[in-house]
Amino acid sequence: MFVFQAEPPQPSKIPVADAVGVTVVLLTCSYRGQEFIRVGYYVNNEYGDAELKENPPAVPQFDKLMRNILATNPRVTRFKVDWDDTNKSGTTKVTTFSILIKLYDDGMMSNIIRKKWLAGYAVDWRGPIGEYNYQPNSYRNVLLIAAGTGITPVYQIARMIIDNPEDETRVVLLYSCRTYADIIFRDKFHQLQDYWNFKEPRKPRPTPNVDRILFFGANGVVDYHGVKGVPWWGTSVFPNYPSHEGCTINLSYDLKCVIRNEKGFEEKILQGFNSVEELIDKLGNLIKDHHKRNLLCSNTEKPSVATNYSKVLAEIDAIGWEKLSSVNHDFTELKLKMYDSLNHQHILNVKFNNNVPEFFTEYPRNVNIEWQEDTSTLSEMYSLFCQEAEHYQDFWKAMEELDAGCWVLEPENPSRRDTYRKISIAPNVSLKIEVDPNHPYVFPSITWLGSETAVSKFREKILDRIEVWDNDLPINTNLERLLEISLPLKQTLDMGTENYEVTCCICYSERLNGEVPSRTCDNPNCGQSFHIFCLYEWLRSLIQTTRKQGNKVFGECPYCEQPISCNPPAS
Repeated sequence: MFVFQAEPPQPSKIPVADAVGVTVVLLTCSYRGQEFIRVGYYVNNEYGDAELKENPPAVPQFDKLMRNILATNPRVTRFKVDWDDTNKSGTTKVTTFSILIKLYDDGMMSNIIRKKWLAGYAVDWRGPIGEYNYQPNSYRNVLLIAAGTGITPVYQIARMIIDNPEDETRVVLLYSCRTYADIIFRDKFHQLQDYWNFKEPRKPRPTPNVDRILFFGANGVVDYHGVKGVPWWGTSVFPNYPSHEGCTINLSYDLKCVIRNEKGFEEKILQGFNSVEELIDKLGNLIKDHHKRNLLCSNTEKPSVATNYSKVLAEIDAIGWEKLSSVNHDFTELKLKMYDSLNHQHILNVKFNNNVPEFFTEYPRNVNIEWQEDTSTLSEMYSLFCQEAEHYQDFWKAMEELDAGCWVLEPENPSRRDTYRKISIAPNVSLKIEVDPNHPYVFPSITWLGSETAVSKFREKILDRIEVWDNDLPINTNLERLLEISLPLKQTLDMGTENYEVTCCICYSERLNGEVPSRTCDNPNCGQSFHIFCLYEWLRSLIQTTRKQGNKVFGECPYCEQPISCNPPAS
């Protein structure tokens, strides 16, 4: 039991020696017959120790840490905790946490926000799933693509790049929205036009002066009145010119790309020179040596590639040039095409690796190709490839019939390699079918997707009527006979597709990495659907209400708080 005093403590009046922390109740709500309290601990940084007081470990006066507890009959008080916004970091910026929310007239989340998010309403926030850590000068050009509210993280990355004067990365933004007036951060992005990263093809060269020397490539001339010659190598600053003491060097992005595999290149330049002239000569010699070593390596590799040309050309002659679909510039990768008895085109991808070819096909099973370096030929492998295509004619025919006779949810763009289909059966109910390529018309392996209440009647029908399955009929026809329904077709539903299209209630999107939501809450009054990845990450983040058994996690539905479990997403 927790009892809080009616009048909150004043942090400024707490003795420094006793300033361990101040506890503040932020909100309370009923939870399964108990009071659910969210407590914020504000840890005082005004230390009694002189050294810690001089260099506190954190900028704010109070660092907020959150935790949840259960209590009975709590007394709740609300009060304001003083916050020291004094900037101790020496920068001109104060750290803030801003949230951008765009409301749509017909948006699901927008309607919830309009109705419930009022002044003083407490909201729990969860960090993004996954992260991206940008390292300066990792790329020469960065293309940022965003639409709508997706501009938010894009702006952060753009701002991070242009605010760093040492970052020579050029930023290009491709952004779309409904109207010009809907552009979020419009004024802020207009301000970015003042930076070279956002409007110039490359960083402007610095202006040479008395203590700054610019290095250029062959035939370059450097003086205090102007600079001629390309490419630009970099700059060197001499703070004690004409003395070379304290000299620093900053290489251009072009030069860094050339010598990126040369360890300690900049350190080598700054060692053992006595004048500006020696530094320039040393820089040029190091670049020449690096170029010669790479040129020598590349020249030694070319003959081994060239010797393959005649052999590959002879192989293509034997197969027939009309069967060649494409080939790369050095004949190490080529594509051979063929047409089967049903006039379907198939591609055999061949990649030569150390004179031994690797074969890649779009068949549902790997082709057993054994290459004997002394005796095997490419034409033999091509003949085997053609024979294998005829083996899968029934399988491809069965999958084409299934695609035409039902609403396929996954894969979004089926290939001839895919052996499964996830099809729509009823609103919020779908069926995953795994077909055996060697016996495509026998009863397939099936997995029901949806709430237990919704799928139970369909599962029972299949168990009771399994003898109805006829191996001479298409798969979709057999399913309709078993379930005694007509499978829905997307093109015939017209305006009613919203009852069949399922949106994940965590990320609010229909597809994630090409997959539709496949886990549904078993509560018949809820029935919300989730992507496996979204639900798994959500449950894992709620440490206090989630338990784990093996790889499976057990927790509560984000909407109805009823028990729900989830297996880890497939890697």
